[in-house]
Formats: sequence, C-alpha cells, structure tokens
Amino acid sequence: MAANKKKGGVNIIMIIVGLLIFGGGGLALTIAYNPGNINENVFKNIPVLNSFLPPEKAKEEEQTLEEKYYDYSKPRLKEAVFTLEKEKTLLNEQIKKLTEQNAEKNKEITRLKEYENTYTSLKKEKETFSNIVANQDKKAFSAYYEKVSPEVAKQIYTEITKAQVVDEQTKKYISTLDTMKVPLVASMMDDMIKTDFDQVLKILQSMDQERTVKILESMDPKNTTKITKKLTGGIK
Repeated sequence: MAANKKKGGVNIIMIIVGLLIFGGGGLALTIAYNPGNINENVFKNIPVLNSFLPPEKAKEEEQTLEEKYYDYSKPRLKEAVFTLEKEKTLLNEQIKKLTEQNAEKNKEITRLKEYENTYTSLKKEKETFSNIVANQDKKAFSAYYEKVSPEVAKQIYTEITKAQVVDEQTKKYISTLDTMKVPLVASMMDDMIKTDFDQVLKILQSMDQERTVKILESMDPKNTTKITKKLTGGIK
C-alpha cells in the first residue's frame, strides 16, 4: 500500500511538470505571436512575466516600417524611386552650376587683381618716364627704354608727347589772344566752346586771372556759367 502511495505521488508530480511545460510552451507561443495584442494589454502589467516580452523598440520600428510601406504598390514604389532619382539629379546639377559660378568668380577676381597690379605698375612707370622726359635726360631715357618693354615705353611716350603737344597748342593760343581785345577774344571763345570745350578751359585757366574774368564777363551768359562751374577753384 505504501508503494502504491509512492507511485501515485510520482504520477502527480509528473503531471504537474507536464502541465508546467505545456503551459510554458503555450505561454511562449502566445508571447511570440501576440494574439489580440495580449502582450501590451495583459502580460505587460504582470511582474516577472513582462520581462520575457520582446523589446518595444523593435516592435515600434517594425510598425513604423509597416505603416510607411504598407499601402505602397509596386508601381507606386517605382514612381517614388524615380522621383527621388530626379530630385537627386537636379540637386547635383545645382551643385555643379554653383561650383562653376564660384570658379568663374574666382577667375574674375584673379583677373581684376592682375589688372590692378598692371595698372599700378604702369602708373609708376609713367611717372618715372615723365620725370625723364621733363628733365630731357637722354642717358636716363635710354636706360629706361632698355629696362621696360618697348610696348609699354611707346605707350607712355605717346601719352606724354600728346599732352606736351596740347600744352604747346594752348601756349600758342594764349600768345595770340593776349594781343587781342577782350570782346573779340570772348566772341572767339563762344565759337570755340561749341567744338572744343576742354581747350577753352585750358586757355582760360592759363591766362592772367584779371583778363580771364573780363573775358568771361563778355561771353554768352550760358557759356560763362558752364565755364565758371568747371573753373571754380582752378583759375590762376
């Protein structure tokens, strides 16, 4: 009889263990498949058991991807890919265009700097050349001409000699006009101002101040006004 009791106790233990295994397996399957969202609704609130639930982050990511692409058919997916490729192409074209524009601006800046350097150099050369010509130093002129390029020297020489010719012409005008009466000179200035305004200015600037004032008083008032504006502060 004791043996029968012992045998019965073993059977009960085996049944309990079997139920636990069966229940555990069923529970694992239930957690894995999550029918009716039971994990969030029930198991999540049970201590110990909630530690066996899958991470919510992975589930959220899975739901996000599913929600994002669930309604996309193959044609729609192809269209979306095509649109993205088109936008990418346009963006690359804009980047290329901006890069080219930036390169052109850099070239223009470089060109302007070169022009500025050339202009500064030419200005200094012109000043040196002017001093040599003004002093009529033939030796210095020869040394200078050998130093600079012939093109630059000729350009400077042309500008200087042109200015000298103009100055000589002005001196000749003044020499002649000084022998004439004021009314006649004023009449000549009124005629000359129509074709050579700058020459009239140079003549009046180079004349004696008192004589210049008398000539201006005898000229046409309109011409007098124009000349006076230019000569303000420049009458000798």
